[in-house]
Amino acid sequence: MPNGERRSQQQWRHQAVRWRRLAVEATTPHTKSHLLKLAQQCEFLAGDLLPTRTALSDSVKSQDVELADAAG
Repeated sequence: MPNGERRSQQQWRHQAVRWRRLAVEATTPHTKSHLLKLAQQCEFLAGDLLPTRTALSDSVKSQDVELADAAG
């Protein structure tokens, strides 16, 4: 962080939510994966447990369904 600035756990959680929202709107699988990894890193820094691969996979699948519903 610049100038030794630290973020609170709440700030890291909010950032994770922002990354996940962007991942829902991602146009490529690579971008979506990258954004979800950033969200996981923020959750880790917030002191939260990292989601399991299964939970993450289920989350991505449900987001894909939401996108398909919204598009069509």
